[in-house]
Formats: sequence, structure tokens, C-alpha cells
Amino acid sequence: MLGEQLYAAVCATPGETMAVLAAALGTSAKKLEVPVGRLKRADRVRSMGRRPHTRYFPMAMDEATTKTPLVAVGRAS
Repeated sequence: MLGEQLYAAVCATPGETMAVLAAALGTSAKKLEVPVGRLKRADRVRSMGRRPHTRYFPMAMDEATTKTPLVAVGRAS
């Protein structure tokens, strides 16, 4: 459930840092480490940058299959 909330937050505000996403969800960045890892392994989210400046972006999915990422969505920073 936290993973889906995190995914929704990333989709709503692409290119934000984990600190901003955690604040939006009312939790700590530490508690989001596992959910973001799962989202990355499932190719639903990608990250750019290094800590503490890592930014998170949702991946656009192919309509035919929800497992095939096409491109990253969001602003490039």
C-alpha cells in the first residue's frame, strides 16, 4: 500500500527528491527505501542523480503489456 502511494506521489510530482516525496506522504525517507526499491525492480520508477539529490520519475508503460517500460515521464534535471 505504501508502494502504491509512493508511485502515485512520483506520478503527481515527477523529478522530486525522496525527502519531498516522504513529506508529501507523511512518512520518513527511510521507510520508503523498500517500496522505492520494489518500484524500481518492477520498472515502474527510475531514479537519476546521487544521494541526497536523487530524483525519481515514473516510467510510461506500453498499453499492450504493463511490464514493458517505454520512456521515463517527467522533467529532466
